[in-house]
Amino acid sequence: MKKTLETPLFTSEETEVTPYDAAEFLDSEEAIAEYLAESLEDPDPDIFLKALGAVLRAKGVANVAKETGLAREALYRTCQSGKKPLILETVCTFSGIQHT
Repeated sequence: MKKTLETPLFTSEETEVTPYDAAEFLDSEEAIAEYLAESLEDPDPDIFLKALGAVLRAKGVANVAKETGLAREALYRTCQSGKKPLILETVCTFSGIQHT
């Protein structure tokens, strides 16, 4: 097929899109701190909860659960969009993130 200006450069059969997971790039305490700080600048609280979820995945939910004494299910609930987690859960989660 001859390519013209109207022809797309790539077709859906030629490309593969993979989901982006920020947790894959949170490989240091500095990266995590910067990521969370940036998320707090957004007025949408769900952005912070999503960032916190990415940090939990990067650190390992089981590790954070062990360090904080919170159940894994509670940690997952804390990071759900649209939820309003208890401040105690959030503080305990941060505490575990800092110490794992």
